[in-house]
Amino acid sequence: MSFVPSVPLCFDGLAAVLTRPAPEVPCRGAVLLCRPWGFDELCSRKFYRVLAETLAERGLASLRFDYPDTVDSLDTPEGSGLDDWTAAANRAGDALKRSTGVDRIALFGLGVGAVVARNAAQTRKDISAIVLAAPVTSGRRYLRETDLRAKVLYERLNIQPEGLPRTKYSIAGIALPDPLATDLALVKPAGPGLPGGVPALLCLRPDLDSDTAFAEHLRGDTPGLEVTEFGGYEDLMIDPLRSKVPEASIAEIANWLGNTLAPPGAVTGAVTGASENPADMTALAGNGFTETAAYFGPASKQLFAVSSSPEEARAGRPVFLFGNTGGYDHHGGWARSWVKICRSLARGGAETVRFDMANVGDSPPKDGIASEILYSDGPVADFGDAVDWLDAHHDGPLTLVGRCSSSHAALHAARFSRAISRVVLCNPLVYIWDPDEVVDVNRLGFRTAEAYRKKMTDPRTLKRLVTGDINIRSVLRGMTKLGGMKLASVLSKVLPRLTKHGRFKLQALEIFAELRDRGIPVHFFCSAGDGSLELLEFHFGQDLSGLKAYPNMSVFTVENADHNLTPEPAQKVLEAFLGDLVGQDLAKAK
Repeated sequence: MSFVPSVPLCFDGLAAVLTRPAPEVPCRGAVLLCRPWGFDELCSRKFYRVLAETLAERGLASLRFDYPDTVDSLDTPEGSGLDDWTAAANRAGDALKRSTGVDRIALFGLGVGAVVARNAAQTRKDISAIVLAAPVTSGRRYLRETDLRAKVLYERLNIQPEGLPRTKYSIAGIALPDPLATDLALVKPAGPGLPGGVPALLCLRPDLDSDTAFAEHLRGDTPGLEVTEFGGYEDLMIDPLRSKVPEASIAEIANWLGNTLAPPGAVTGAVTGASENPADMTALAGNGFTETAAYFGPASKQLFAVSSSPEEARAGRPVFLFGNTGGYDHHGGWARSWVKICRSLARGGAETVRFDMANVGDSPPKDGIASEILYSDGPVADFGDAVDWLDAHHDGPLTLVGRCSSSHAALHAARFSRAISRVVLCNPLVYIWDPDEVVDVNRLGFRTAEAYRKKMTDPRTLKRLVTGDINIRSVLRGMTKLGGMKLASVLSKVLPRLTKHGRFKLQALEIFAELRDRGIPVHFFCSAGDGSLELLEFHFGQDLSGLKAYPNMSVFTVENADHNLTPEPAQKVLEAFLGDLVGQDLAKAK
């Protein structure tokens, strides 16, 4: 898929991305895309970008936006409810009309987004079509399922309740505002119907009785309702790391909207009167910070970034660049951590930038070709392009921050770029990637020996073994990998080039020595019990005494945290750690 024109917009506290057809393709309509919430939003960010691009190829503009209290939009003091999200959708619909010049819009909603789209359709007189995909039909059932899914996830990550958000419902560390939970509990299948005479498409999850019953309910009030299967839904929502975009379903939805809004043979012309990019739709004014979004990069790719700037910006202010938190998590970060930390550092006087690497979140793939991005040269080059972009606009010291696979990319980008002043690596599991190893997202990473011991003495582990909830083969693979590294660590002391791991260790130490000689600080921020600590021990000894040869390197360990840094207290520790670095930079600048 070739690049299509997209531009970030901001209005009324909301962050959005407008995607238009290419200049040579007449714009024949516009679609407002209403997102789901929480874990589903993490999994579907890329889905929405691909859907927007596919719609553009069919001559349809679209606007995708974040609700209040989610991802890049601003937070509300008391937390938003369903009426607030519906009002946000209506404001986004008006912005879409202003930006494209259309008179009528279509609505698309997935999951909770289908509830928002359904409600918005009741309040607007300009709806030309509506698509509801995997809709939430019973709010109480949705909340129960979310709670159960979250408990399974938190147990797998070994996260204690005291580390979770204070709201009643959360998942992946993302809090569902209490007012919204109260409103969702009232959502029932026999809720508001669809606007009379408006074409509607319902995309059902396969073999789900509640979806089928909802379709029958809607048919009574919507005689022209079309129903199709949402193929690939389960693979889309499995988790951000393994999520697969269902391109066939996207094509079907885009074709239906294209044929509905601009039927074949109909006499239609290009929409006129569109605004290029209104001056009042380019920035969000937050509490102590200003936020803007932009696409940047060379002609071969477009990378999406959000910059948080201090209210009193000054020359020489420190700059912190955050990569995707785990390789596939989008720029908002797991548990929305990057958003919260970036805004906090901006309040403290730093310029912070969070961005999507190519083919992640809101960034299209390089040269329009999808590819595996974990532990490849691509993310390293993306970090390099971001560094070049920032270096051209800022003169302050630049710090790279990555977690998991983006730590690998940040480390190697620091090696090749001379504009970098510091690197912060959060829970890195790989320093040197084995080019002969096929990336398998189901087998990435490993636990420490101490973590395995704790797991085997936990009664919950025994229960999960009995019920078959634990994948024995996966555990054995992890222990084998850990044992292999232990053996390689011993052999590397006398015959460093004998094993593959030993040779990779030498390569990594060469990189660390190069950064030491250049005076580049390297900070490791690790969760206690994480595999990143085992990796450090492999390279620097069990007591990390080998770090004495690298005075530029330090290790900071946070307790009661998982690999993703899901618990809010752990994120606060990282926030404070980075805040201290900001303070150091500001002190040097005086």
